[in-house]
Amino acid sequence: MSVFLNFVSIPTEQTSAVTDLILAVQSIVCLFVVRRTSENQGLAITLWTWVFALLCIASSIGAVVHGFELTQGFTRILWCPLYFALGLLVALVALAAVAHFGYENVSRRLLPASFGLAFVFLVVTQLWSDSFLLFVAYEAIMMMCALVLYVACLWVPDRQRGAGALALGVFLTLIAAAVDTQSTLRFQFIWDFDNHGIFHLIQMLGLLIISIGLYRSQEPLADAETCDAKR
Repeated sequence: MSVFLNFVSIPTEQTSAVTDLILAVQSIVCLFVVRRTSENQGLAITLWTWVFALLCIASSIGAVVHGFELTQGFTRILWCPLYFALGLLVALVALAAVAHFGYENVSRRLLPASFGLAFVFLVVTQLWSDSFLLFVAYEAIMMMCALVLYVACLWVPDRQRGAGALALGVFLTLIAAAVDTQSTLRFQFIWDFDNHGIFHLIQMLGLLIISIGLYRSQEPLADAETCDAKR
């Protein structure tokens, strides 16, 4: 238990821990807000609430990893549920975009596969030493798929409300992932931020915009149907 009593002394790690904790709180707030304000609890909304829950779990674990001086063995143990949560939430974002585009049946059929993919991703991260770069590549592929689908919603007749905000939020998530790979990034604004802290800041903005998009996607349509209704 003593490992939990030793806070890290590195300023950038302290900032990363705090921003991870804020991101965890923001995620759970977004989950409750979207669920309470959604009139149509479709598959896409359900999947996004799962994404928020998994992000809360991953960010909470990240806050512990960044914020405390832990043994290498204990840190490795914590990375297992963290990587599984990240692997699953990224897959669910892509499935949510598929459902929003109008193919709920396809998304539902692929749901079990997303759990299998997350498990395979977890196993590979345990076998490959540079697991972080693997996650970035995996996230980039899934997020690009989601981005293409949400952008496509902007160009179809009777487009899905909120698709623009959702596309922007996913795009910011891609930018955040790219920033997180730049280990030399540093800046100071009251506190010291490294690439992980900057990643969290961009992700917070992306999460806010995604929440707005999800809220807008549930607004009643007077004279148009959503992409889902077209198929």
